[in-house]
Amino acid sequence: FCAEFIASHVLKLRFIESTPAIDTPDDATVDEAALANGSNPDAAALTVTGSLDLAPEQDSFDTTITSLPTGLTANGVALEYVTQPDGHGVIAYQGTGRTITDQVFTLDLTTPTAAGAGYSFTLIKPLDQGTAASIDLDFGITLLDSDGDSDLDSFTVTVLDDRPPL
Repeated sequence: FCAEFIASHVLKLRFIESTPAIDTPDDATVDEAALANGSNPDAAALTVTGSLDLAPEQDSFDTTITSLPTGLTANGVALEYVTQPDGHGVIAYQGTGRTITDQVFTLDLTTPTAAGAGYSFTLIKPLDQGTAASIDLDFGITLLDSDGDSDLDSFTVTVLDDRPPL
């Protein structure tokens, strides 16, 4: 009886692998005019936020910043980055100084292990933009789940120049 029961009741299991995805992260714009020495000071307008638009599926996951803008300067000095060890935030400094007065901008991922993950970007000092009226800062992100599946994407923060050259 047992052998017949087992033979007639075979259970078939099928595992479906889930793959996380980053859909379309929000881009944002911040204006140097809102800086304290800008033409229209407004401290609240210096921070912009956006959604990372994650579709992580059922596995646990983490989202990290994996690439940063290159070639940027502030007041003629190259920017240097300090990234948090967990990859959830970065501070851009003007040169080698690491005091608060050397900070140019900050970027923090908000709730990077939740589907509603986003970012917060704060402009602290103006960037050198040459003759351009704006500069695009592209930030790469990676979504990595607990079994090693990943997706890559990026979002852009556009910084408008307060006083573009005529």
